[in-house]
Formats: sequence, C-alpha cells, structure tokens
Amino acid sequence: MSPLLTIFIGSVAGLTLWSVLLGVEERRGARIVLAGVRQAFDGVLRQLESFIGRLTDQLGRSAFRQLLQFVVHAFLQVLLFVVRGLEFLLRKLQRTNRQVVRSIEHADADTHLSEVKHHTDSFKLSDEEKRQRRRELLR
Repeated sequence: MSPLLTIFIGSVAGLTLWSVLLGVEERRGARIVLAGVRQAFDGVLRQLESFIGRLTDQLGRSAFRQLLQFVVHAFLQVLLFVVRGLEFLLRKLQRTNRQVVRSIEHADADTHLSEVKHHTDSFKLSDEEKRQRRRELLR
C-alpha cells in the first residue's frame, strides 16, 4: 500500500473517530477525553473572544480592517523586495553568462587557419625586402 493511501485512510479513520467521540459527548453532556485540557482551552478562547469584542467596541470594526490592509501591504512590500533581489541575481547571472559566451566565441575564432595567417603576417617581408630578393634572383 502506498504511503499516500495509508495517510488518507488514517486521516479518514481519525476524522470518523473524532466525529463519533463528539457525538457521544454531546449525548452524555460531558467530555470524555482530555476534559480538563479542553476546558482550559475553552476558557482561553472565551477570554480571547471577550478581549477582541471589547477592542472592537472601543476601536470600531474599521480598525481591524485597516490593520489587515496594513499587514497585506507589508507582505506585498516584502514580496517586492524579494522579487527585486531575484531580478538582480538573475541579471548578474545573465551578464556572467554573456561574458562566458563571448570568451568561448573568441576562443573558437582562433582556429588553425587564423594561426597560419598570424604566422604569415608575422614573417611577411616588407616591400623593400621583396625588391631586394627579386634582384638577387634575377642576377
């Protein structure tokens, strides 16, 4: 059996058991599993709910909306910073790649024929030397 199928079956079984447990607890009117921990967690959630309610009454609902807009704006600024950094790195990589391609093209230009031409040009006789050799041959 594949790991994904095992995880799926385990998740479905866990969700089913959890639903059955909640149904039994609902009928009994009391919690069966981890009653103390769940009750403490409920207390924390009630306190958080009353705090948010008082804060909403004092500040108004628009403050939370404005806070959400600020958080989204800050996230988008960070995202823009990351994208600009990636753009910089990609442009640097592109420049490096261009330099490598140019050096390869330059290296490929130096073929055997270009070496022969360079050798010929380096030992080429001047016009005066050519005339002098002709005179010597014609004598």
